[in-house]
Amino acid sequence: DTLPFKFNGSVQDIIVHDEKLFVCGTFDSVGSIEANGVVMFDGITWTSLGLAYDGTDPNEGNVVVGMAFYKDILYLTGYFYDVNGYQHNMMRWDGISWSYMSPDIMGGFAFTWAMNVYNDMLVVSGSFSTQQGNADNNIQAWDGTTWHAMGGGTGTIPGWANGSINNLFVYEDKLYAVGPFK
Repeated sequence: DTLPFKFNGSVQDIIVHDEKLFVCGTFDSVGSIEANGVVMFDGITWTSLGLAYDGTDPNEGNVVVGMAFYKDILYLTGYFYDVNGYQHNMMRWDGISWSYMSPDIMGGFAFTWAMNVYNDMLVVSGSFSTQQGNADNNIQAWDGTTWHAMGGGTGTIPGWANGSINNLFVYEDKLYAVGPFK
């Protein structure tokens, strides 16, 4: 069945939470609704979640690639520019307002790809390293306050050929990581 709406960019992730559909991607509108990369559908109406973008540079909009709910907070991965032009790798929405992660994923070339809840922590993966000030290489776990290592992670230098983790899945109480591992 086809829904009567059009995204003006790509859809990167879809999740369901509290009987609502959440969609994220590189779009800035759904039909006539301004969306800036993330919207919610309650079965009848699409609603923008009001993700901020300062609008100063059309080449630096939000790019949302993944999302997950952890302790009723919606977390986004991708990259997001603040009003000073600083790039953040994660944002969170408490149901009322957006905030940048603090501490964020560290590193000039760091990027986050995926998230999943595992062992009551939000596990985040991508391309980042301990050398850049992160808890682990390409994967780390958030307990709501602090980042934790995940057994040494994968690879030691961020980059596609060095163990970047592109997706995470939980199956039968085990966490599985997908990426270009050597």
